[in-house]
Amino acid sequence: MPIQVNSQGVAKPHSGNFNEQLSASDNKQLLLEFSRGCQDSDFIKATLGLESEEDLVLLMAKAGLPMPVLPEHLTLAMVVELHQLPSHCIHC
Repeated sequence: MPIQVNSQGVAKPHSGNFNEQLSASDNKQLLLEFSRGCQDSDFIKATLGLESEEDLVLLMAKAGLPMPVLPEHLTLAMVVELHQLPSHCIHC
């Protein structure tokens, strides 16, 4: 789905699914939260009316924001999983 971003960083997908009630500052704040890892991509895509990860990545690039970091809760879950792995190495 092609998207357009105006000078305030507001995305407007051509499909008409975009939530027109979001202001430029709301839109930018959502993208910033995603970039910082505070919101996941599913929430952001649903809120902005985007259909794919690709649309979200393109929107981030057009808004000039860095690619997101992993949300903290996912990072912590990975740490827990790593700590649960056997501590011995069978190939060492």
